[in-house]
Amino acid sequence: MTAISNRRGEVACVAAVGFMALLFLAQAALPGLFAGMGRGTFMVVGCLTKLVLEGLGALLAHRAAGGFDPGTHVRRAWRLLSLGLLGFFLAQLALSRYQIARGVQSPFPSLADVFFVAAYPLLIAALVSFVKAYQEAGFPMGSASERWTLMGLVLALCLGLGYPMLAPVAGTAAPPLEKLLNLAYPLLDLALLVPTAFLLRVTLRLQGGNVQRVWVALLVGVLALAGGDIAFAYFSTLDMARLEPVVDALFIASYGSFAWGSLAQRNLLSR
Repeated sequence: MTAISNRRGEVACVAAVGFMALLFLAQAALPGLFAGMGRGTFMVVGCLTKLVLEGLGALLAHRAAGGFDPGTHVRRAWRLLSLGLLGFFLAQLALSRYQIARGVQSPFPSLADVFFVAAYPLLIAALVSFVKAYQEAGFPMGSASERWTLMGLVLALCLGLGYPMLAPVAGTAAPPLEKLLNLAYPLLDLALLVPTAFLLRVTLRLQGGNVQRVWVALLVGVLALAGGDIAFAYFSTLDMARLEPVVDALFIASYGSFAWGSLAQRNLLSR
């Protein structure tokens, strides 16, 4: 009965996140459908949704870490993930005083960017610790030459995709700090993709099951985060207002996936 209840909780989490993400995508695709709702309504809803998902993800990741032995890479990974999500939560909390309390678009850059930037090294360290945890558990990571080849391919792909996407942002006349942050966030995401590729390689070999569900959720969170940062760079630097709901949808999908993965891990440990 507990297993069924836990699975229902995960399904409810995925359904709620999916609904909210689709709501914002619908706003971008069919703006006339929401003509009766002001822009401020979506801004408040988006801010509250992200706060809930970030806070929930941080709490669940912290609890998941407690299920592993002290000193292990996997415990350290969940702790770092929890701290990274807490950084996102604090950043969103800083934005909420504009978006919720005042009903206006938050400035960029702002205090929130201090917490956002600080969260990325924690997430990168978490993913690296997850890779080490895979090795610690005896999962096949491939030979040294295979790992170097994979890293080279990922870096080449990141450079191939990153340059054409970020060149327009770099070429704008935006203030230096704003431009720097709009370039830094996608570049940090590209750094996240390197350990993500190693995790994805092993995850695909798990061939289903409860463990694979945890990792798939976390990897979707990383990919959606990268997409959200790239969309935000275009929205804020190139003044592409139609991308604003897409940014919200991608970040909601990202934080929701992190929360789902953390919930799935906690449920797995409770069996």
